[in-house]
Amino acid sequence: MMAPSFFKPKSEKQLADLLVSVAKIVPHMPLYYYHIPFMNGVDMHVEKVLNMANALAPNVIGCKYTGQDFEKYSKKFFKKYNFLVGQDPMLYEAFLAGADGAIGIGFNFMGNEAFNVYHGVKNGDLVKARRN
Repeated sequence: MMAPSFFKPKSEKQLADLLVSVAKIVPHMPLYYYHIPFMNGVDMHVEKVLNMANALAPNVIGCKYTGQDFEKYSKKFFKKYNFLVGQDPMLYEAFLAGADGAIGIGFNFMGNEAFNVYHGVKNGDLVKARRN
């Protein structure tokens, strides 16, 4: 679910409440928040949003993150939620931070390279990961 680009939430709490309202409609389906601030103008602290939403709706389980500021999130955040990076050039940094996977246009034709970055980081071979 992506935040609306009109009538934008004004705070992390408003965004979390929006996620909860949708999640409660489909309580047996996992809900992912799609963070893409350059498209919809909503740039909230995703860790705070997901923590608030998940406390009320446990089916809020992760996000697709199309941003570049992974350093502002805790290691605990990356362990608690399924985190998918959405910006192709940020793949290495996202996996270093703790991302679980990626969804991006470039991975459709550069899958092997993305796979090598993922496995390089996960196996501690950062030289191999940076090469790809």
